[in-house]
Amino acid sequence: MDYDFKVSMLEVYNEAVKDLLVVDADGPGASLEVRVGKGARGAPTVYVEGLVECEVRSLEEVEQLIEMGVTNRHVGSNNFNEHSSRSHLVFTVKIMAVNRTTG
Repeated sequence: MDYDFKVSMLEVYNEAVKDLLVVDADGPGASLEVRVGKGARGAPTVYVEGLVECEVRSLEEVEQLIEMGVTNRHVGSNNFNEHSSRSHLVFTVKIMAVNRTTG
């Protein structure tokens, strides 16, 4: 078997979806759209259009991307709890396995 690993990291902040692995000078880029499409066997699947998936080959690469994403995250406080964040972080790992014999 051969395995490929891809990771993505997004934030939902004030109803906007931001890619935490793509950053311009002002922080994470424009808000992305959540879509519903057809997956394997026609089953519905939810995805974020334009979300970057980074191929990784080591735990160190994963840790670097997590550190970068966390740095780009919005963290705010509110009157309820000054240590609270109003954002939600989603970290996704996709693993693709291919049998060398059968493809």
